[in-house]
Amino acid sequence: MDGNEMNIAFNFKKIDYSGYFEGSLYDPKHVVDGLHDNKITLGSCTILKRLLRILQPIITIHLKGQHTLKKVILWPTNQQITQQLEIYMDNIFNICTDDNIILANNSPTTVLCNKLQQSRSSSLTVKSKNTNFLHLCEIEIISNNIAYLKGVTYKFSQMDLFILTDGFTSETTQVKIGGQYWIAINLFAYYNVLVIDFILPVQNTLSNQFRIELTNENPYLEYDPLKYSLCGEHPDNTESFISHFEISYSLLCPRGGVEGQFVVLRTQRATPVTFVIGEIEVFGNYIRQSNEENINILYRKPVWTSSNYNSIYTPQKLTDGLYNSFFHSEEGFQQWARIDMFSKYTIYKMAILNGDMHGYNTARHINGLVSNYQDFSIQDYHLYSEKCFTNNEDFSGGEYRLWECKMPFPIGRFAIFFQNSHTSINILEVEAYGQKIVDNDMVLLPIAHIDRNSNAKSISDKEESAQYPIKIIDGLANNAFTDGFLSCSGTLTTNNNEVGRITLYMDNQYLINQIGVLIPFEAPKG
Repeated sequence: MDGNEMNIAFNFKKIDYSGYFEGSLYDPKHVVDGLHDNKITLGSCTILKRLLRILQPIITIHLKGQHTLKKVILWPTNQQITQQLEIYMDNIFNICTDDNIILANNSPTTVLCNKLQQSRSSSLTVKSKNTNFLHLCEIEIISNNIAYLKGVTYKFSQMDLFILTDGFTSETTQVKIGGQYWIAINLFAYYNVLVIDFILPVQNTLSNQFRIELTNENPYLEYDPLKYSLCGEHPDNTESFISHFEISYSLLCPRGGVEGQFVVLRTQRATPVTFVIGEIEVFGNYIRQSNEENINILYRKPVWTSSNYNSIYTPQKLTDGLYNSFFHSEEGFQQWARIDMFSKYTIYKMAILNGDMHGYNTARHINGLVSNYQDFSIQDYHLYSEKCFTNNEDFSGGEYRLWECKMPFPIGRFAIFFQNSHTSINILEVEAYGQKIVDNDMVLLPIAHIDRNSNAKSISDKEESAQYPIKIIDGLANNAFTDGFLSCSGTLTTNNNEVGRITLYMDNQYLINQIGVLIPFEAPKG
């Protein structure tokens, strides 16, 4: 998979299959857990066997939204076998490719979906053609739509912008563009954009002028036309019509495409105009990862907070990269959230996508800090941290705001956001941008393997197949049980009530300075 291309199959629980597997170690759900390790003893692969003589083993992954597919990446197990496979979407005639798909052991196979007649689908099926089994560790699915589930930000308040990239064309949102109003889709990487599609609901049209630009600079910064490239412009439609069907409007970029990370919708009108849009789809090719100044350092980093409203609005939502889920603290004085960046950074900018669902101004007194100290009383922040910003202006629900840090730029390992008032924190996403400081004495070490001395299920209300210890080293900071996808494991006692043990194995010998442990959110305290 190329850098930041999104695997749209990851973390989807709805998996159908035909065949049988011998125990939770080989559960078909492992093919969407994001783990590529091909050892069949770790709980990251499936071995699905033929159930009846007439039925070949099949796995079907149900997706969110409708997609045409760019490619499928198949990760086999480490067993010495060769498999011939077939891939199709919602039916056997909507196929990915006419080519023979041969999957050998120990290396992934990329299948390009080059069938021109491919139609949109919300599922993908992998079927064995000539064997009695399927040996797979991961199935990655790449959509042609590079805007799917990418972050949408707005200059001013708007709560439901995630609808524009959620894959469902039937859900709509109303937006304003004009004056200081703009909308931006952060592709999270550098792409060459070729086409942009607007899916419009019934009885709506794009009747006003707007333009689409690409840039590699955060759109919140002061507009500099020299840093933007025009993809295309939609003119005023004086003879607009009302459609009784859902329609799609395509805007083609100049021949060869336009490069950038942010897709920005603007209009030259001084007075804002309103659009009702169901979905914005962007098509193009991945070039490279973002420039360092546009990489969100906090993405998928572990978070802990002063309080939590309940087990739904959990802390890791602040850094999960999804702009449709938010963290909610209890109401209190100087509520805070802290993020471990794993290394020291010089921080240049911090940003917040405010998530107050009722539009209240609860983020009016939010502050951003950087510290080298993991734990201190927030009342003593001036002694143990350096300040990036203090917000002293109204900050509405759904508003995206970026602050350039005060000079000298703060340096540290931990990013901290806190309210200097008696209120709650209600935020969709936090971001920090800066430069890593190389420190050879404090490097995140590679973990090659993990095991435990018991297979006893420690999270009682979750499937055993989702609790193998490899989840502890999957690189995800998702420590909540309520999100459907489980990225935790355990077993501190064995089935015989003996002391349990989890063992981590490095790829070499190291001098270890620190060990960090992220406890499940619902784990007993104390």
